[in-house]
Order: sequence, then structure tokens, then C-alpha cells
Amino acid sequence: MMTARKTSLGILSSILIMVPVGAAFAQASATIEETTPFQFSPPDDGLPDNTTGGASRPAGSCLMQQGANQAANITLLAPTSFVGITTSAHPEFLLYAEQTPVEQIFINIQDAQGTLVYQGFQVLSADTGFFTVNLPEDTPALEPDNTYQLSVVPICEATLRPDDPILTGYVKRIILPSVVEPSPQSSILETAQRYADSGVWYDTLRLIGDALSETPEDTNLLNAWNILLMSGGFSDSELNSYSF
Repeated sequence: MMTARKTSLGILSSILIMVPVGAAFAQASATIEETTPFQFSPPDDGLPDNTTGGASRPAGSCLMQQGANQAANITLLAPTSFVGITTSAHPEFLLYAEQTPVEQIFINIQDAQGTLVYQGFQVLSADTGFFTVNLPEDTPALEPDNTYQLSVVPICEATLRPDDPILTGYVKRIILPSVVEPSPQSSILETAQRYADSGVWYDTLRLIGDALSETPEDTNLLNAWNILLMSGGFSDSELNSYSF
């Protein structure tokens, strides 16, 4: 019995020597990430009562409004049934363009009282895919617990026109308690999940989107991305369109 025990201990010691503690921990963390499904908890804030869809336009036209946050083959990745939350004073907004004739967009952000926060134009590149709208640092900071309306107007002609379609989204800034803030040592998915647990849409979207742009073959990130978009009201067919 003593000999058998010594043999078992010897084998165990060999295993521990062959697999460093750090590597074992990394393997365990990877297993947890693979087996724990990503979830997003939408906030309680529904869209404002004055939310309206765009007017109907002829199919195939640049003026065609395809939804509240989609027109001219440009999509604003904003939730369609609740206010998108951010922790940033100057958040980044993600859009997707696919074979659009639009070369320029107009951006407008205002608070619930109609007070202007930002207006500006942005030229689009000829490339199809994701692009961002970033608020300049000298833009007034979004105030915590205030809801803002984001309007993105694809400019269909040479100049901005009253009948251009409008992509609409809403954003609200919050301050997360320190106990909820992700740790600097957290992985991308762990950090995204902490934000997702608090209903923070825009930060979660940015984190996962940035990571997928670097590693588009990562199935865990892709799964989290699809779950996030579905929670925001995007359909299965749309998920296939917004690929990296």
C-alpha cells in the first residue's frame, strides 16, 4: 500500500511539474468562458413615447427608410426597444454600411429638452463595413442619468435635405458603482459580461466589436456579439449581415 501511495504521489508531482499553475489557471478560465453563455440584461428604460418610425420611401431609393435605425443601407447599431446605456462622457457609436450610395452623414445629438449637444458631418469611405461616430473631446460631456437622442442622417444628394432619412437611437450615461466596474485583469469577455450585467449596451458593443475586428474567428466573441444584437432587437437575418 505504501509503495502504491508513493507511486501515486510521484505521478501527481510529475503532472504538477509538467503543468504550471499559471497554465492550469488559464486552461480553467478558458473552459469557463467556453461553457458559460454570454447574457445581456436590458435596462428598464424604454424608448421615449415620442419615438416614431421614418416615412415610407420607394424601394431601392437612397431615401428609403428601412427602419428606425436603418436607411440607405446604413444601420445604426442602437437598441430598438430600450435606451442604450453608456459609461462614457463622449461615447462612440457603431454603424454598418453595405453598398450604400451615401458619401456623407450628418450627426445630431440633443437632450430630452431639445438642447443641442453636438452637430457635425462625417465623410464615409468607399469601403463596406463597420464605421464609428465619435464625439470630439471638446463636445459637452453627456450628463449622468440624462437621456439623449442621436440622429444620423444619410445625405442622399449634394446637400442636406428635409426629406433625407433619419437613423434614430437613444443614449443614457450612467456611473457604475466601483464594485461593478470590471477589473483591469479581466479578459475581454469577462469585462463585456460585467457591462452587460448592468445593461451597458454601447460599452459592451464596443468591447466585443473591437475584439472581433482583431480575431473574427473567435467563436466565443461571435456568440456574445450575436446574443447582444438579438437583445437589442436585431433579427437573425441581420446578424448575418453585420459580419467582421
